[in-house]
Amino acid sequence: MPEDDKYIIVRPSKLELDWDPKKVLDVIEDVKSNLNVDDDRVYLTGYSMGGRGTFIVAAALPDYFAAIMPLQPHHEPYSYLTLAEDFRTCLFG
Repeated sequence: MPEDDKYIIVRPSKLELDWDPKKVLDVIEDVKSNLNVDDDRVYLTGYSMGGRGTFIVAAALPDYFAAIMPLQPHHEPYSYLTLAEDFRTCLFG
């Protein structure tokens, strides 16, 4: 890894019916055990079904990520309000 690369991208694929936060956490923890990762700079994002997964995983692990950025989450936007509210509450009390 070149010295000027200061980021790591991990891109798991969803293989099941929905996102499993435990499996996502296992992947991230595996990366962290093999590479030097700043725990305060772990971010989560996804597009479409990955956007949905971003909400699902972040709601299950509200204290784990520095920030999330769900992009165009799949399904109706209102279906995520509960997850978004739960995550906002964890961030802002």
